[in-house]
Amino acid sequence: MPTNPEEVYQGRITEQYLLWQVNGYMGQETHTDHKKRLQRFDDLYQGHMLSLFPNEDGLADEPLVENKIKNAAHDLARLASEAKGVPVFMREGEGETFQKKAALRAAIADTIWFMAKGKRMERKLYLDLISAGYVALSIFQNSSSEYPQITRLNPRLCYPDVRDGTLVNLVYVENIKERVAAQMFPDLGLNGDAKNDKEVLLTQYFDKDEAVQAICGVAGGKAKTAHVLNRWEHKLGMVPVAFRQLDSADDTFHGLFDQLGGPLMIRNKVVRLLADYLESMAHAPLEARGVLNSTDEPGPLTVYQHDDQRDDTFIRRLAPAAPAGSVFGLLQYMDAQESAEAIQPPARVGVVRQSIASGSFVDSTQGTLSSVIFELQDIMAELRTQANTIAFAIDERYLNKPKPLYRAVGKKHMYTPKEDLAGFYYHSIQYGASAGLNRAETASRVLQDMGAGLISKEMARSQIDYVDDVTVEQNRIDKEQLATVAFQRFSADPNTPMTLVFQAIIEMGKGKSFLDVITELAPEMVKKEAETKAEDASKMDMTSQEGMQERVQSGMDQAAGAGGGVPTAPISPFAPPPLNQNIVKNPQMG
Repeated sequence: MPTNPEEVYQGRITEQYLLWQVNGYMGQETHTDHKKRLQRFDDLYQGHMLSLFPNEDGLADEPLVENKIKNAAHDLARLASEAKGVPVFMREGEGETFQKKAALRAAIADTIWFMAKGKRMERKLYLDLISAGYVALSIFQNSSSEYPQITRLNPRLCYPDVRDGTLVNLVYVENIKERVAAQMFPDLGLNGDAKNDKEVLLTQYFDKDEAVQAICGVAGGKAKTAHVLNRWEHKLGMVPVAFRQLDSADDTFHGLFDQLGGPLMIRNKVVRLLADYLESMAHAPLEARGVLNSTDEPGPLTVYQHDDQRDDTFIRRLAPAAPAGSVFGLLQYMDAQESAEAIQPPARVGVVRQSIASGSFVDSTQGTLSSVIFELQDIMAELRTQANTIAFAIDERYLNKPKPLYRAVGKKHMYTPKEDLAGFYYHSIQYGASAGLNRAETASRVLQDMGAGLISKEMARSQIDYVDDVTVEQNRIDKEQLATVAFQRFSADPNTPMTLVFQAIIEMGKGKSFLDVITELAPEMVKKEAETKAEDASKMDMTSQEGMQERVQSGMDQAAGAGGGVPTAPISPFAPPPLNQNIVKNPQMG
């Protein structure tokens, strides 16, 4: 087989090129060292701590102390996943139109993440990041779904090639039984005998041009044959895998707890030895002198008989040597080292070395935990940004048809990838006010910023983890407020017919809401209101006409009396009153 990949790669992944990649990455020292560290983490996570006990195979392989690796990993994952990641898209320009486009693209990102069960994966992804030092997601299109699919790639089975933090390609290798592969892929002619324990490699290869799935036969610890099962020439121009790693000084993959095993196993051994000491105290050997039945087994009914002819008879246990006081100091020291390495301050488990402590004091005892959580969320934000970008490209290229949105944007409930995304993928994932550890202060921080006018109510709602759709929540609030106003007007307005009130009570007694009742009674209420307005208008019209006639008649009577019975023109009731003028003679004009 050629040793140079350029000799076998000619623009299309061949079986020989695939074999070279599999054997090359699996034998690379960087990856083998990382897999050893990861296996050590897995062993300690499962409680296998007998590494410090040579030739003690008979001991129970279980921890006698708190498994800080397991507890700390889950604690960090839970804390980091509590925050809500919100996609925020750049706007192509200023104005309401571009604002609506950005909101729609954010809704599309939320839809794809929700349909791919991304929220369910998040804690597992954080555990991968903590244990392995990197996390990877495969994004692809499947005929069974109209949305892009996202799958977690187990870092224990991944062999990534990374340059300056960017994924160049990735090989995924999983050991499976040949009989299982024979059932999965019957056309390959593999041995499906139930007694066959031979293993094969289920392999996937990803680069910026293709994604290939193959079955590789193994001989002598290396892949010897390859059968390509599926080939996807995606033409995306990027690797269809979202990848992000923890920062490290030597650019290799390191989990957060690579150095935690030593202190944990030493403390476990000390506790085991102390348990052995207590066992030796309870079953210490007996020594006797001048006892006639010293061979009798000790028990509640056993009576030892001393020789009356001797004065120095006795029976007693040989007490073991007491442990040195430094042993307990060592236990405390190891506990402190574990907590520091696991980024788990004592306050995380409720140990506060003060009888009275304020909330701010307890928060200050968290040490670097908040910074670590912020770092994990920052990495997850970049991972999700990569995953969204790949998913958008797949959605436009392969799944371009109208489909429902997870949450509506205005009146828009459906989206079409090419029309609504239009190749504009520039966005970020933001954790906002809930980033880091200060979750208890998130609500007060948001309220203070909103009260000071620094953020809007919509932005404040977007920082609440249990509000999925900010727009829908605002619509619900508006509807409730309007329903309250309608209820007050409906029940307090004296013009509301009692028949409508009684009908509303009867319908609500049947289980209907006030909004449903108002919807049913609205036509009749509108009709009644129109009739009332028309009746009032008619009454006002008649009243004004009668008043006008009275005023006109009065004016005529006054004019007739002043002119000796000579009729004059009637005075209009709308004419302005006469002005009171005082005419003064100007002496200069004579």
